[in-house]
Amino acid sequence: MTETWGLLDKSQSDSQKIDNAISEAIADHESDPEAHLGEGDSLQSHKASEIIDHLARSVYTDKFAYDRFQFLTNFESVDSWSKTVGSILYGVGDFTIFANLAQGRENYAHLFHREYFEDFGPCEANGFFDSVLYCHATDNFVAYFGFVGVDDLSGGMQCGAGFKVVNGAVYGAYNDDGIAETVVDLDYSLDDGYHRFQIEIKDSVCSWYIDEVLKYTCSSSDFVYTNTFAGYYIKNTAGAGRITVVRLCYEQDLPSSA
Repeated sequence: MTETWGLLDKSQSDSQKIDNAISEAIADHESDPEAHLGEGDSLQSHKASEIIDHLARSVYTDKFAYDRFQFLTNFESVDSWSKTVGSILYGVGDFTIFANLAQGRENYAHLFHREYFEDFGPCEANGFFDSVLYCHATDNFVAYFGFVGVDDLSGGMQCGAGFKVVNGAVYGAYNDDGIAETVVDLDYSLDDGYHRFQIEIKDSVCSWYIDEVLKYTCSSSDFVYTNTFAGYYIKNTAGAGRITVVRLCYEQDLPSSA
């Protein structure tokens, strides 16, 4: 007599058929949300890949989120920016802010939001700042960039949150009392080349990233309101300095009414 293996009992003490036991195990595996997420497993490797490849033309615009105010610029124009005169060079792909040889020279460029965003700036609306830039010197200059009102930083950051660079050392900076900036050492020093700087505010928590590595987090619930989407500032303390910015992405929640 020929036995069908899948129709046999699992064991002398378990009458469940082998085929049924296999089907049940597969169903349990398919419904497990943690399946294949272990180190080296397929989904974890896919998630961690630097590049997730798909067929050309396979991602449609209806898959993008439209519940956030967002823009991405490669600086085709900086006409809408508030900026110091004669200190900016730009073309498609980048802009550069100079601080010339006159000691103590300050230059800046920043974007204000329009009046219908009043009282709904990045600190209140889950703002996200993402910029790639190059500080061409690591000595003798001070720089700020992020959610920073940059027209007067001689006394420190007055509102918002951003990165502060002093002679090549990078700090997180914010103001939560309207009086003095708070500065946090991010244990990072600039070298030659471009780096990616990100600030994310989500559910009243602010996070600072450099080259996609989390450097610091703190509560943003008391941050002083800023009406600046993005700002860049440089001041030389000796010699000349410049910052070249090649990418800016900004996002925040939409206001409830215009």
